[in-house]
Formats: sequence, structure tokens, C-alpha cells
Amino acid sequence: QKIEALLQSRFNKKSKLVYNIEDNINLKSIDFSVNKYSYHIDFNSFDTEKENQKIQSLVQTVDKNQISRNSYRNLAIYEPNLPQEWAISNRKNKITKNINQVIKMIYVDLNNRRTLDYSKIDSDTVKISEIGIQKSAKDLLIYLISQLEKKGILYSSNPTIHLRISGDGRNTGSKVKHVMIIVMILNDISNHYYVDHHYTTVLYSSIEKYDVLNFILKPFLNDLQILKDKGLDIMGTYWDFKLYSSTD
Repeated sequence: QKIEALLQSRFNKKSKLVYNIEDNINLKSIDFSVNKYSYHIDFNSFDTEKENQKIQSLVQTVDKNQISRNSYRNLAIYEPNLPQEWAISNRKNKITKNINQVIKMIYVDLNNRRTLDYSKIDSDTVKISEIGIQKSAKDLLIYLISQLEKKGILYSSNPTIHLRISGDGRNTGSKVKHVMIIVMILNDISNHYYVDHHYTTVLYSSIEKYDVLNFILKPFLNDLQILKDKGLDIMGTYWDFKLYSSTD
């Protein structure tokens, strides 16, 4: 901010010596580098909404393409127009907190069988711990069913949900092993083959071990049993569930 103010002040003074006093002179931006680090200063008024949209889009891109924090940090060094890594990280944390208010998500240390605070998970924690993620199937389905009702795909007059439970076929033959349990609402026929409509409920990076599977799948299996036996009450409508499984 000090550099920005200094440059703006000097530009205003020097420009008056070069241009006509009636000319409308506007310093829009400046790019410079210090050693290998590049910087971009925008002197126009800051558009908060536009910047938020930009960060939101970048968070989605980083997430979908599995770009690590270090990789993004390196990109930001050479592309000064990119928001800094801390801005992306803060937005991801905010999104996660917002999602957790709607869909309960629990991070667990599979070695010690204890829950973890997401905000305190760092690279050191990842190195020494086997971390798993449990997402409430009930919360997830309440959200999804409500959204599909709004889109006219599900109707309270026909409250039957066809739910498929499967693994992740991409794990087959992969060097990096992980276990992932996915659910898909088969009523949403037009989106069967779109991965964005296949929802992860359980995830951890490791090979399949009975004791670990038994621990991390227990809440999910309990949810499925309740859905099968009692259904799900959403705003006074009881949704019945037909469960299907596939082994990927």
C-alpha cells in the first residue's frame, strides 16, 4: 500500500509537467518484479464483487484439477494477476464451513480413531496421519432432494428415491490407492454420467483394510439402514428409498 501511494503521488506530480493540465490522466496499473517475484498494482477502484467471483471460480478450478497449495503458490509468483494462495485457502475454508452447516462432514485420524479440526489440518498432520472423511448421508440427501424438487426432477407426490451406492472405479490399477464411497440419485436420469452428480460420502487414502473400513463406514451404514427401514422425513414428506449397489 505504501508503494502504491508513493507511485500514485509521483505519477500525479510528474504527469502535470508532461501533459496539458486539461488532459484527463489516469494511472491504471503497473507491473514490476523483485528478483523472481512479479507484482501487479491496480490503481482503479477495487471491485469487491468481481474479485470475489474471480476467487470463487479459481477455487472451483483448483479443486476440480487437484492443484496443491504449493503448486498454486508457484503459479501466483509468475502470474501476478492471480489472487494470492492465502486468499484461495481462506475462501476454501469459508466454503467448507458453509457446507458443514448444511451437510455434516467429519475428518478422522484413522490411526488413532479420533476426529480432527479441519482448520488445523496441515501438511505435517497429513504426513503422520491417515485421514478419512465422513459425510452425513442423511444431510446430503436432504439437501439433494430439496434441490431436485425445485428443478422438477423429484415430486412429493411420488416420494420414492432410487439410490445407487458404489465405489470409485478410477482406483483400479492406480498407484495411489484410496477408498471412496459414492451415492447417486438414479431418478436424476439425465445426469447419470456426470461426475458432478456422483456424491462422495466416505473417502480415505489407503488400501482396503477390514478394520479401517468397519470404523469409517459405520456411520454411513447406520444411515443406510435407517433410510431403508424408515425413509426420510423432509418438511413433512416421507421419502422411501430403494437401494442399489455396484462394485467398481
